[in-house]
Amino acid sequence: MRALDEGQSGIMVALGLSGVNYVALEEVAGHMKAVPLDCDTLQTGRDLGICFGD
Repeated sequence: MRALDEGQSGIMVALGLSGVNYVALEEVAGHMKAVPLDCDTLQTGRDLGICFGD
């Protein structure tokens, strides 16, 4: 929501080591970053009731 409030569009919001970053969709479209199915982030989401489709 903050990105939209700042007038940003056509971006992906990413959490990096330096904090929240905005990345242009053109830079990420067509690229896939695999996430291990047993990573802590996914497990936390599952514990919260989020379904990731796997």
